[in-house]
Amino acid sequence: MRATFFKLSALACLAAGPAALLFEPPKDADKGDRPVDAVVVKVNAADHAVTVRVEGPEGKEIEKTFTLEDAARLLDDSGKAVRMEELKPGEEITVLVRAGKLAELRRRARAEGKAAFDVDRFFEDYDANKDGFLQREELPERFRKNFDDLDANKDGKISKEELAKGWFHLAARRRPADLMRVLVEMSDCDECCAEDLQAAYDFLHKMDRNNDGKIDAEELKAAREQLVVDRVDALIKELDADKDGKISKAEARGALKRHFDNLDLNKDGFIDRDELLKAARERAEAPADKAPDKKDEDKAAPKTEKEPPKKKPGEGPCP
Repeated sequence: MRATFFKLSALACLAAGPAALLFEPPKDADKGDRPVDAVVVKVNAADHAVTVRVEGPEGKEIEKTFTLEDAARLLDDSGKAVRMEELKPGEEITVLVRAGKLAELRRRARAEGKAAFDVDRFFEDYDANKDGFLQREELPERFRKNFDDLDANKDGKISKEELAKGWFHLAARRRPADLMRVLVEMSDCDECCAEDLQAAYDFLHKMDRNNDGKIDAEELKAAREQLVVDRVDALIKELDADKDGKISKAEARGALKRHFDNLDLNKDGFIDRDELLKAARERAEAPADKAPDKKDEDKAAPKTEKEPPKKKPGEGPCP
């Protein structure tokens, strides 16, 4: 249960790893948001996967399976994060593709006759001059930044048809910082989750080096660098059997052994701390949208292959 909790909580983050593609858009297609209506076919909670049925080319129905660890978010029709176990076969959902990649799975309103977004009610509330269109100044201030996205034909006003097609631009989009709220809201293991929230608090507090209650860009950069240094030092400590401060080919394991010659920049037969730091920093500074293949990742990301220590039976209440 706890593993499921954390994997689903991570959906609040723009996380990590390339998202699965719903479809391959044409090369000349607009790279904006692409909502697609779908129906849930199968839910595999154990593998955190959901299979949906969508209308494919030439009107033929096709099925696509997504792993929720790759999706950005799993939400209900109000924008609230939901658990994967709550999805049921036959439910209607909206799949949101952003820049060609899966960004969101959103449950559509389940009440019979209720639309996912009430266009008529929105116009009733905000069409001040009752001309059948929404002007920028008629929208609440929080929505005005989305006006150009909604105004598909760029005529300076929003019709009901445009709102019906683009309402998802008005949906609140979670920020990575919202993960903490999701952790609190979805907690089903208060004692254990409190420990994890405390660990997050301690980590963030440590980043605030000048103790001003804020984390600035320089402190973030310094913390990132410290993580790299700590990771490299831990790797050397683990593998450096003769304690000479460097790793020989005989001492190397895993990815270091496979790519030893590439990492040994000065070709002295050893991988020293500076060479490891260079490789680790190159990986940390790689563009976020460039997903390295397994070979490159092994080469650029020296890491230990030890599993974290497991708690002994009876050692605390947390699973």
